[in-house]
Amino acid sequence: MYSRSLITSFLFLAVILIPLRLPGQVDTTFLENFNDGDLAVDPVWTRYYESQCPDCITLDDSHYLSAPYSLKISTQDQLSAVESITRIYSVDVPFEFTTHIYVESMGDEAIPCLLRGANTVLALFLLDAGKVQLSVLKDTTVYAAVDLNIQEGYTLGQWHTFTIRYNGQDTTALYIDGLHRGDVVLPLRDTPSIIQLGNRYIGHTSTFYVDDMYITTTLPEPPAEPGTVYLILGSDTGTWDGMNVAQHDNYYRFGLYETGNGVTVIDPAFRAPLRDSFDEPLVFTWWLIGGSMMVPELNPEVDYPWISNLEKIREHLGDELEATGDELALHYHNWIWSDPNGDGTYYWNQSVDLDEYRNDFLETIGRMVLEGDLMPTSFRSGWHYMSNEWSALMDSLIPYRLENDYPNVRTDTEEPLDNTYDWSRAPSEWMPYHPDSQDYQSPGDLKGWETRSAHLNRVDFGLLYNAFMQAYYGTDQVMTLWSHLPEVDFPEQIVRVDSLVKLVAAYFPGVLYDYTTATEGMQKWRGVLDTIPPVMDIATTERGDTVEITISADEPLWQEAPFTYADNGGEHLVRLFPEQVAPLTWLLVFDQSSALYRQIGFAMTDTAGNAAVKNIYFEVVGTESGVVSTLPSSFRLYPAYPNPFNPVCTIPYDLPGHTVVRIIVFNLLGHEVVRLVDGHRPAGRHQVVWNGRDGGGREVPAGMYITRMMTPQINQSIKIVLLK
Repeated sequence: MYSRSLITSFLFLAVILIPLRLPGQVDTTFLENFNDGDLAVDPVWTRYYESQCPDCITLDDSHYLSAPYSLKISTQDQLSAVESITRIYSVDVPFEFTTHIYVESMGDEAIPCLLRGANTVLALFLLDAGKVQLSVLKDTTVYAAVDLNIQEGYTLGQWHTFTIRYNGQDTTALYIDGLHRGDVVLPLRDTPSIIQLGNRYIGHTSTFYVDDMYITTTLPEPPAEPGTVYLILGSDTGTWDGMNVAQHDNYYRFGLYETGNGVTVIDPAFRAPLRDSFDEPLVFTWWLIGGSMMVPELNPEVDYPWISNLEKIREHLGDELEATGDELALHYHNWIWSDPNGDGTYYWNQSVDLDEYRNDFLETIGRMVLEGDLMPTSFRSGWHYMSNEWSALMDSLIPYRLENDYPNVRTDTEEPLDNTYDWSRAPSEWMPYHPDSQDYQSPGDLKGWETRSAHLNRVDFGLLYNAFMQAYYGTDQVMTLWSHLPEVDFPEQIVRVDSLVKLVAAYFPGVLYDYTTATEGMQKWRGVLDTIPPVMDIATTERGDTVEITISADEPLWQEAPFTYADNGGEHLVRLFPEQVAPLTWLLVFDQSSALYRQIGFAMTDTAGNAAVKNIYFEVVGTESGVVSTLPSSFRLYPAYPNPFNPVCTIPYDLPGHTVVRIIVFNLLGHEVVRLVDGHRPAGRHQVVWNGRDGGGREVPAGMYITRMMTPQINQSIKIVLLK
């Protein structure tokens, strides 16, 4: 038997005898000898499947090259692996990976090294009877690989040196104990940014030790101006409490906006440590589910079923959303109540035919305008689904779409149908692109943007590393990272991703990362400085029963004409189409005696993605004659009178539409004194009287008080003075 010191000396000679044939400045970008006694010390290792096999991967002193430890991986048909960042900067430059392996026992297979990127896997497998296999991934869709098989590559109970060398073009070479054992000729698809030891995918049986591994590569010269990584974190937001796809009408509950995750992630204390390179805290985009199966809403506390999530998030978190600067946007699931297989059982099934859900989708946006005073400028589809027809329709309405789920594909054929989508042909880069009208997955002729996205739980070192690497070379990146607010660990997902971002950013000096909302991030990526919504002017003229409405804008629009919907009191809204009569001017003409519109909403988005909304309201008096009188055109809290007052004052206010309203009196310390109005009120001119008493009926001291009116649409305050 050779002594350990003799084997160590031999291996040292073997390593230095393998020449490094890397052009340019060669540097060790990764080095680990496991002698610090802690896997959490640099490089940061992430351990997988601890709950299944907490003791499968340990630091061990029974076999090592450099004292006192090596990494021991011992599994009995179990999953266990650790991962770290390779610090390889580009797939176009040569690199070399070297490690030392001692196999104590072999059941079926061991993975002492796996290098991977988003679409690259380069794996070293040790099999039974001394066999060694080097595999390079050839096809991600069918997981086909090109293999190099060595029949006698290692011996049990002996240290061996394995070196994998890539020439930066098309050849991966394998060396064992300094001897060239063969090549795999296949270009790597992208940068192998992650190193994995052990197996996180399939349980295997073996015991082996790893020690003294390193990676050398040619370090690129940093660009003059590295790019920026724009990080859009958000939620496909909707309540799951009460949702049942086997039931047509559902009683949804919206407690997630009152307690738990909703309150947690909006809290400034939660966001304070989650800061970007500009020392700004995290902002968020809430893609809110609307339409389809939300429409038959049974909860009597909901005023606007089509957009109930928008209604409730504003009701419970409206002030906080305004303070954080978060974005409210649209998430739409193309559910329809149907029975595709004809067995007599209906579900809310996913439709892949735009004609089946087109009207519902458009009316959902119309409801956001009329009932929510919001025109969304960013969008995410349910299940990442998209089609050429829907993409083209979307292009006329919303500039920024963020559902590209490259490279994933899925088809569901068993009811209830859901999660059917295809992004196999889409770009893999974190770079927005204009979709093609004939193929939404490919760059093409549409004017809007599609952007790659990933669930927060799928974000790992490699995903971030590849994006930061592209930014290091000067190309700005846009990463949409999303999850669901109802997921139990939603806040933890956000914190984990922020930690990974900070870890990866440390390896790329000069690369900045910016937490943005979806619209803001796309505007910054485009280099657009305009963040001001268009100015919309509306003039109404009545000539008998004929109503003429002129709509004008102060700048070019994204839409061909203002997006317009009307409410005539029926089950569905009515879409209207103003006619362009001059540059940036449109005319809408209708006969109110037959139309009987109660409300018309106009929305316009400029070419930068800034939106403006205006609603006008009508009251129909005597429908047979068609006499029309206008209601208040805006929300307004008027000055109280008399002011100062003693003992009572009157506070007038206008509501242009039916809504939830609260009018509360506060003292100068911000403490609530009395709630004068709290509930639903119809459109019209209203007034409320305050008698100078608090909510318990007690007289309050003389002095100044603040009266605030709050609705889902506005927040206004006035000052009043009580005299004694």
